[in-house]
Amino acid sequence: MATPGTLLRKICSDAWEIIGATFEKSAPMADTSTAPFSGATAPFSENLLRSIVNLTPEQQKELVTSLATNPSFSKRGYDVGTD
Repeated sequence: MATPGTLLRKICSDAWEIIGATFEKSAPMADTSTAPFSGATAPFSENLLRSIVNLTPEQQKELVTSLATNPSFSKRGYDVGTD
């Protein structure tokens, strides 16, 4: 069984750039040390990302882009898209 870190390395670099950008947007602001929005979170979790590791790099990028940029794109739709 692969460890979580090893498994997530199967996600392409283009997808990681998009994923990382969503975390940067929700991180606390350096000069105020408070989150920009109460309860701000990125749309990705380790569990959600595990579901895309076996997709092609193009599919990975398409799915994470949709989740990161389209507020009406649901995680449920994301999970269905990986089947």
